[in-house]
Amino acid sequence: MNDPEKNPVNRRVKTGIDGLDQVLDGGYPRGTNILVTGPSGTGKTIFCAQFIYKGLRDYNENGIFVTLEEKPKNLRKGMLSLGWDFKKYEDEGKLIIIDAASIRSGLATKEKYKMPKGFDTDNLLIGIHKAAKEIGATRIVVDSLPSLELHLNDTALIRKSIFRISSLLLETRMTSLLTTESLNSNMISRYGVEE
Repeated sequence: MNDPEKNPVNRRVKTGIDGLDQVLDGGYPRGTNILVTGPSGTGKTIFCAQFIYKGLRDYNENGIFVTLEEKPKNLRKGMLSLGWDFKKYEDEGKLIIIDAASIRSGLATKEKYKMPKGFDTDNLLIGIHKAAKEIGATRIVVDSLPSLELHLNDTALIRKSIFRISSLLLETRMTSLLTTESLNSNMISRYGVEE
C-alpha cells in the first residue's frame, strides 16, 4: 500500500503548466522520456525550463538541465527575465546545469558541471548519471538534440548518441524532456530516431 509506484498520484509528474496537467490526466508519466518538438523559436526551451522550475519551486523535485546549445549564463539570464531564478536553486544544491555547449566554441568555461575537452557521448552520460545521484534529481531536460550535429559530424553517430541518451534517461527513472526541431510540418523530428 505504501509503494509509490502503485499509487496513481505518484505515477504522474505535474508539469506546473496551467491546463496541461488536466489534459495529461495529472501530468507526464513518471520516469518516461517526453519529446518536445517544433520549429526553431517556438518556445521549446522556455517550456522545458518551466517544467524544471515548477518542479523545484512547487513540487520539491530536484532537476538537471543539460544545455547542448546555449551557454548556462545565457540560460540563467533568460530564465531570470521570466522571474525564474535558476541560480538560487543551483546554490541550494537542487539544480545542476550541465554545460555541453561551451566546449564547441573552444572557450574555457567556469561552470562546475561541464564537458571535458572534446564532446563525447560517454562523458555526457557519465556527467548526467553523477549529477542525478548527487542531488537525487527526478526531472531532467536535454536541450537541444539537433545541437549534437555541431559536436558529431556523422548522422549515424548522431542517431546512436540520441538513442544512448534516451536509453540512459529511461534507466535513471527521471522524467525527461528532450527538445528537437521539426524542419517541416510532415516531420516530428530532424533525425527520426527521437520518437
